[in-house]
Amino acid sequence: MFNKYAYGADNVNKFRSEKHWYGKTDKRVQIVDVDCNKKLIDISEPIDSASPTFKKIVTGKKMNSLEIKLYCETDYTKQYNIYSCKKSKAMNMRSSLSRKHREKELTIQEARDVDISCSE
Repeated sequence: MFNKYAYGADNVNKFRSEKHWYGKTDKRVQIVDVDCNKKLIDISEPIDSASPTFKKIVTGKKMNSLEIKLYCETDYTKQYNIYSCKKSKAMNMRSSLSRKHREKELTIQEARDVDISCSE
């Protein structure tokens, strides 16, 4: 669903949004679909916090100027490429571990190495 990003490719964009609040452990996850030609936005949220199933909570709403800027006018190619690089390198690091150790988190140094190599 989110395996590639092409700025301005068809003027219909899809984003995964995660909102975190300082001092709180909960977060709000949304899938945002926008039609930049028609300036319309659809927003979906999980049915419940443990569910991978999303339902639309907003359909065909006219976007405001901030939403247009965020979802239609901003090119996120650089950020997406860095994210994809980090995800790929982290997955490769995990797959090189023995099956017994795959659940282990990356060490701080391993995470730094991924950051440095993907930001260059």
